[in-house]
Amino acid sequence: MTISKGVGLAIGWGVESTYGTPNATPTAWTEAVSCGIKQTGGANGTPTLRTRSIRHYAPKKLVTEGPIEAIGSYKGASFLGLLKMGMGASSSSTPAGAQSEYTHTLTLADALSAYTFEVKPDSGELAKSLQFPGCKVGKISLSVEQEDALRATFDITGDGNMTEVTSTTVTYPTHENINWDDVACTINTVATKIHSFSLDIDNALEVSTPLGQLDAQANEPKSERKVSGQISVILDGNTQMALFQGMTEANIVLTFTGSLIGGAIYHTFIIRIPRAVFTGGTPDINTDGPLMLEMPFDAYYDVANTLGEVQITATNTTATI
Repeated sequence: MTISKGVGLAIGWGVESTYGTPNATPTAWTEAVSCGIKQTGGANGTPTLRTRSIRHYAPKKLVTEGPIEAIGSYKGASFLGLLKMGMGASSSSTPAGAQSEYTHTLTLADALSAYTFEVKPDSGELAKSLQFPGCKVGKISLSVEQEDALRATFDITGDGNMTEVTSTTVTYPTHENINWDDVACTINTVATKIHSFSLDIDNALEVSTPLGQLDAQANEPKSERKVSGQISVILDGNTQMALFQGMTEANIVLTFTGSLIGGAIYHTFIIRIPRAVFTGGTPDINTDGPLMLEMPFDAYYDVANTLGEVQITATNTTATI
């Protein structure tokens, strides 16, 4: 008996031309910390008063759902590609510098493309991969804490029409961690020492299934998008608390800087939140040491500069994502 082991996990994807029609050949692959994408279904019992036993049932909807957890990478297109799925729009340009570097700008869009995911669940024992069509990223959660890399969780929803397919050859991207010690933060252009950061982008997707078929017809937003997050700092005067007390809009920028590309150009990953309003900012007093101030915030559309609620830019040597 051969036992499957998760050591060979790989996740690939390709964009779909028509929602729910599989793209059979992944165009990108990523290493993942974990993968919880699965098809849910089953049956709902339909009892009658004939007996206490349930004799009849109706099938449930077939839905694909679950998270992918990945580690942030400066290099390649894979990590940025996952972000693009959940944000919706990207553009790439070649800035001055002549080092073959490219800047990729990701912004939020109302319409999200559908993708087919191929999940290779082990190192080959199953001899098959799981194919999930009609998938979109319903939610992105980014976080960074001390002594760790930037982590991202992508919550996937899809039409539920999973199939087993012959595994495609995996091509892993070049990887370079986006690490906690790479970051510098400013709040309203003032350098601020933060101890942790998190950001959630909730696209509020809903899978819609019509009568007459088990898998979904559409996977679209059901309400407004919600962008929120939290930073933590050591309480140092009342500068940060004043932002909460005065309902002052804050421009939050996190700049991660990686290895040198060439000349004076470095790999970078920058998160911009142009209009954050803090919803809390009073410390819990439970220690005789330095007080940590947790500052949750909501992000709003940047009307003046049309940056949306959040913008992510990355510089690397990959031409497109």
